[in-house]
Amino acid sequence: MSFKPDGLQQDEIQENRQKVWDKTLFELDNKADKLGKPIDEGVKESVCAAEVNGFPVYSSCEGHVEKRHKGTVELSPYIGIGFDEPKIRFEGQKQIQGKIAEQFGIKSEDIEENKDASKAFWDYIHRQDVKETPEYLTIRSQNEDFQKAMQIILESFYMNRKSEEANQLVIMRIGACGHFYLTTKRNEAARKVKIIDDGEIEVAKKEIEEEQAEFDRFTQFMKDRYFNS
Repeated sequence: MSFKPDGLQQDEIQENRQKVWDKTLFELDNKADKLGKPIDEGVKESVCAAEVNGFPVYSSCEGHVEKRHKGTVELSPYIGIGFDEPKIRFEGQKQIQGKIAEQFGIKSEDIEENKDASKAFWDYIHRQDVKETPEYLTIRSQNEDFQKAMQIILESFYMNRKSEEANQLVIMRIGACGHFYLTTKRNEAARKVKIIDDGEIEVAKKEIEEEQAEFDRFTQFMKDRYFNS
């Protein structure tokens, strides 16, 4: 039995990791979000850095100002992390939805869009203490593990680093299944779409540029972590 020198082994490890990095970036070039749009170029490397470090990314935005919601909105950069949520959350959910839909004379798939039917559904869930399915609980547990792992990485990133508080990256939990956004404190504090006046557009663009720069620094940190761990 022969052993390769440590230096050669390290070269092979680096070569393999580079192949994974390049393959992931290539696949992201051909990947669309849930709206069928390509991944923003400005956040693509951040998504790649997250995925090669073992974090499943389901949505992202590079951050920009655009017309939406009958106004101009300021969108901070973010990446959304977590395994897909199972379609069935509760035990016996289809049967429950069927009864609620029949009560309101609608289709089961339209319950969420009907305010009264949706309230009736959730009232029943809480009143009967309906249990979540094992599959749902498993996905939530895995996503919460991703949150904990990302929090440790963020703490390491900021251990000896100073940056403006509003631009610092934080975890913002989304929904009930453990999904979260890696985004900025400015975005986390707003918690919803931020509509701005025309006179605030240039200020908003400057804020987004600062947030993007912070994301770029963290992306390099994650990239170094992947190649050098």
